[in-house]
Amino acid sequence: VNLAKLYFNMAYYEKGESYAVEAKNIFENEIKNTSHPFYLNCLTALSLIYGQTGNFEQSEKINLQNLSIIEKSMGTNNEKYAGEVNNLGVLYEEFGNFQKAEISYQKSLDIKEKVSGKNTENYASTLANLGILYGKTREYGKAEKYLLEAISILESTEQTDNRAYSGSLTNLGNVYRNINQYEKAIENYMKSLSHDEKFGQTDSPKYAMTLTNLGLAEVEQGNYDKAEPFYLKAKTILNKIFKNVVPVYLINLFDLAEMYSLKGDFATAEKYFTELSESNQNLLSRAVQHLSESELQKYLVSFSNKQDALFSLAH
Repeated sequence: VNLAKLYFNMAYYEKGESYAVEAKNIFENEIKNTSHPFYLNCLTALSLIYGQTGNFEQSEKINLQNLSIIEKSMGTNNEKYAGEVNNLGVLYEEFGNFQKAEISYQKSLDIKEKVSGKNTENYASTLANLGILYGKTREYGKAEKYLLEAISILESTEQTDNRAYSGSLTNLGNVYRNINQYEKAIENYMKSLSHDEKFGQTDSPKYAMTLTNLGLAEVEQGNYDKAEPFYLKAKTILNKIFKNVVPVYLINLFDLAEMYSLKGDFATAEKYFTELSESNQNLLSRAVQHLSESELQKYLVSFSNKQDALFSLAH
């Protein structure tokens, strides 16, 4: 179980899945104890791995199974249950069901506040998730508020040596970039990158996305030559981590293609647009296999928006 969690945190999802499935089978078939804390941790790891690799239906199924076991064995007023509700929100957010995601995050916050108070890393993490969600729905005032509150909690309680802190800095940078406050955006991106470098977290999707977002901030100001090394470094990291197509890799491809198109380097732009189109079809085919009809419709809206942007830029 611990190896599965380790590989998940390192974004080695295939290895993580292998160990988590093996542990799950041992608990179910040999130990025959499906309420053991390690079994619950195993389900958590599997749900997160499936969510990150696009198997949304399986991820949701395992998460709901986990919540049901926790509720029966421990009740709902505990950090474990709150954490799984938060993870369910992450899953819903990932495939575009923002309303369900918001409900899950608010429910998780309420439980966490009741159980442990507000001055904890776990509470701050869910606050940050709400901030990210509101950024996606373009409610930037709310997004800034929640992200600043999460950062303030982590700094005031000296809990900054974690990914929740650097992730909050990156996402606060995204908020400022989206409202054209580029100086603040770049400041937060650089703080996030420095944090990850300090703690040896440079071979991670989160570090790569911060590089990508830093590149975006430069592109939006017309600084294409400054942006290029950030994008390419991010692509190198993502190529190293992922064997299969995942959404974060598609975002990087799109940004590279757009940058080269804006630079007037259409041959290089075409290369990345072609790879993006092929990779998008790969990811879409996997989503069709795993999502329910209603959830697939939400995913297709998000997918269609990306395709529309691609079509416009390619012409």
